[in-house]
Amino acid sequence: MTSEVLLMNLEAVVLGADSAVTISAPDRGRFSQSGIEKIFLVNERGPVAAMVYGGGSYCGLPWRTVLGQFSDYCGPDLLSLDDYFSKLNDYLANIEKHTNVGIDPSYEVDNFNAYMDDFIHDYLLWVLAAGWTPGQPIPEATAFKALKYLEQEVLFEPDMPYSGEADAGGPVPRARVEASSRLTDLVARNLASAVSTALGRKLQGVAMPEAVIPPLLRLAVESLVVEWLPDSSLYTGLVLAGFGAGQALPALYSFRFIGAFGGLLKTRRYAPRRPRPNSDPVIFHSYAQDQLIRGFVYGALPEYETTVRHVTMDYLIRTFDAIVGNISETNKKLAEQVREQLADVAREATALGLNTARAQRSGEVFETLWPALDSANADVLSSHALKLMELTVLEHELLAEPSVSRPIWVLAMERGRFYWLKDGVRT
Repeated sequence: MTSEVLLMNLEAVVLGADSAVTISAPDRGRFSQSGIEKIFLVNERGPVAAMVYGGGSYCGLPWRTVLGQFSDYCGPDLLSLDDYFSKLNDYLANIEKHTNVGIDPSYEVDNFNAYMDDFIHDYLLWVLAAGWTPGQPIPEATAFKALKYLEQEVLFEPDMPYSGEADAGGPVPRARVEASSRLTDLVARNLASAVSTALGRKLQGVAMPEAVIPPLLRLAVESLVVEWLPDSSLYTGLVLAGFGAGQALPALYSFRFIGAFGGLLKTRRYAPRRPRPNSDPVIFHSYAQDQLIRGFVYGALPEYETTVRHVTMDYLIRTFDAIVGNISETNKKLAEQVREQLADVAREATALGLNTARAQRSGEVFETLWPALDSANADVLSSHALKLMELTVLEHELLAEPSVSRPIWVLAMERGRFYWLKDGVRT
């Protein structure tokens, strides 16, 4: 995994990262490896740099190779950050045209076929659950019953807690990820054959009712954008930051690539940011395994806030339901009025308490930290970034968890100059 931090003000940009990466291997499962570089200079003249987290490669290529080729693609002349962003979009979307390393043309298709094979496997498990006897013809009613079950599993969140909304108790739709034209083209070329091949291999001569095939294909397509691409284990983040040509202040673009192919099949999400004098002079971002950094700023680790929110809401909702139930035994009209008044209380009260506590803690932190960051040069910012990174690294060292490790690398940038720190030592 990774832990990283970015600090930026009107004068300097600092990027900090640990040096561990988690690798998935078929025969060894998941293991961590240290000594990995995650910060790369794109242009020394700006300077402009890129920092990556999450996936350690893009389309099977190491990020060092990808960004080294990207630097060559941009040329030696300094560009604006907006130009680097546009070029990076083009470069990554068409990487096989720009890199001399080459991409295996079957890479995407093989992964797509593997996912479709799993999708059909899940569907046939539901066919079995709906009453099918293997080896016997599949009744049309059974096929459609199984499709309905699979549709619920694919399109809606499993076992979501009551949210306090008006439609509480109903299924919560999964978030959709917008697909790129590249994914659309891949689906058009390969969907029918992938599904047909998977069905043929698994059914071994048993015919699937023809009427269920079109809706099954439609659900397969839907599953790509609500289940496959949003898989949180399949993402890569990239931060592009520094001093571009013709720009007095530093800037950053924050990318997030979601999907099995490092984002190649998925439209990229990005967030441009620039510090603004007086109103917003400091930008402070942390990435990946940044729980302890966020805990320092907001007073609680995010996953435990989620637990508090869900447990508190569940308790309040069950209490309110019991109260309304007691009232309804004698006065149903009054019970409905009370139900309406309490409808949003559990959600709003829980959020109010947590948000107030977060605001109080962050206000105390920023009251001291923000002025120091606002007036800091690259040396001071790099010192703060190193200390923030130490929070995460020390936590993982104490818990004997190797997914975040030393050395901590920090790149400090001011206009026209940069330097590196390795565990606090200038190199």
